[in-house]
Amino acid sequence: EDLFSPLAMLHYHYYNSQEEVAKYVDSNSEDIQVVVGRNYLPFGQAQQPGLFDYADGVDVMHWLSNL
Repeated sequence: EDLFSPLAMLHYHYYNSQEEVAKYVDSNSEDIQVVVGRNYLPFGQAQQPGLFDYADGVDVMHWLSNL
């Protein structure tokens, strides 16, 4: 049930209900970058960020212009 996996390793967990999944995601939302699947980001979209999808929520160009 660890949230982060070592390099080249995948952690998985079985859930009994969609509500249990939603509760887990909500309680770990600070540490989770993206959730892909039904009712979340569509499959194939995780590595295709939009123009205003900033890494860690930081507009790097704005940040650089204020240095």
